[in-house]
Amino acid sequence: MKYPEFLSPHVFPPAWPVLGNIRWYGVMYLAGIVVGYFLMKYFIKKGSLKIPLEEKGGLYDFLFYVVIGIIAGARLGFFIFYHPAAFITAPWEIIGLHFDPFYFGFDGMSYHGGMIGLIIAVALFAKRFGYRFYDIADCAAIAVPFGLFFGRMGNFINAELYGRETSGVFGMRFPIYERGYAWWASLAPADRPYTNPRFPSQLYEAALEGLLLFLILFIAYKLKVKRGITFWLYITCYGLFRFLVEFVREPNEWAIGFQNGMHFIQGQATLQQFTGFMFTAGMAYSLPMAIIGIIFIVYRSISPADTIVQAKGVR
Repeated sequence: MKYPEFLSPHVFPPAWPVLGNIRWYGVMYLAGIVVGYFLMKYFIKKGSLKIPLEEKGGLYDFLFYVVIGIIAGARLGFFIFYHPAAFITAPWEIIGLHFDPFYFGFDGMSYHGGMIGLIIAVALFAKRFGYRFYDIADCAAIAVPFGLFFGRMGNFINAELYGRETSGVFGMRFPIYERGYAWWASLAPADRPYTNPRFPSQLYEAALEGLLLFLILFIAYKLKVKRGITFWLYITCYGLFRFLVEFVREPNEWAIGFQNGMHFIQGQATLQQFTGFMFTAGMAYSLPMAIIGIIFIVYRSISPADTIVQAKGVR
């Protein structure tokens, strides 16, 4: 099965001035934020989220905290978890600076870093404006899967972060944008380079971490589970789903050293030599999420916390 050739990482033709630099991945990020906004607004309307809309300490302030937390966390997490040597060899790249005058952008984002940034943002917002953490986090957790869904669809459109090679019927040959999409599209169809068949793991993640996870969390919300359980259910399910997808996803590269004091020595993010099987960095970061989430679900279940619907912000 071949990747759909009508898809392009660019929203507009790359040759267009200014607009040609807009990519679907960034648009998908924006779509996740917009959908999250309307979902949080829905919770406010239903009385599940006791914060104002436009006043100080309301939804707009919350979105500001969340957007900053996610972007900063995802960017820093990419380097902390996968390329820590960059803090010494090329710290300017962390904020997207390059010595190429024709290029400015972020080449890497980490989900786990973005999740940590989101949690910190929610905690700071709750503390700053006098809300209880779980009152905000439970509702925010239900909105996050939409961001994950759109993000993974953005990865698919970018033809990146695909899975391992496979000979099965679900294998897909992805385009290789060795010199950029414009170069690839300029070639005759018969000359365009493709990968060997690989699992379209981005679609698996969009379905599991996006659609299915949202369904699970929304059902928990409708069942009026105790405060905090929805948040920890999100942590648990994401950790489990990501752990499973890692078996078919191509492992991320992990910077494990230096070369001539300037460049990274890249290696597959695997702990196979220690575990005896392909244990990836994604597994190493996701499995503890599932375990910790289960522990806190049990703890919150036996605690005297009230339900999401009854929760009220404390000023």
